[in-house]
Amino acid sequence: MATESLTRAPDVEVLAKLEFPIVTYEVSREKIKEYVAAIGDRNPLHNDPVAAREAGCRDIIAPPTFAAVFTSMPFRRALGDPEWVARSTINPARLLHGEQRYDFAQPIHPGDRLLVQSIVERVEEKKGLILIYVASRVTDDRGEHVLDGAMTVVLRP
Repeated sequence: MATESLTRAPDVEVLAKLEFPIVTYEVSREKIKEYVAAIGDRNPLHNDPVAAREAGCRDIIAPPTFAAVFTSMPFRRALGDPEWVARSTINPARLLHGEQRYDFAQPIHPGDRLLVQSIVERVEEKKGLILIYVASRVTDDRGEHVLDGAMTVVLRP
């Protein structure tokens, strides 16, 4: 069944109605440290608890781009489900990452438990490509707004 999505053309109407699983992500100090090391970030707010507290934070804060770790999870999990892929009309081998943007309501700290909800905001066809605009809303376990994200995924012919 999943191989059918690899051979048929993407269906814009189907793409516009895609649903993604809701994901819970627990932010850990270790994941923040790994991410900071991977990107070569030397900002003390991201790796020194004392400096972060002196700046008014309750603990270290994740760099803004750390949001890519969890905001893309609903889409990635969906792509890992062969039945979802077959229904979606997406051939994962034809996907490109277009752009990503975040609007933060609050910083992200170790211990935060985040709920990530994503929807397809719109789908456009341009110059033979299909652009899928995915919007994400992230709240914490207290229901407080953490950030809104936007991701553009490009589907090549």
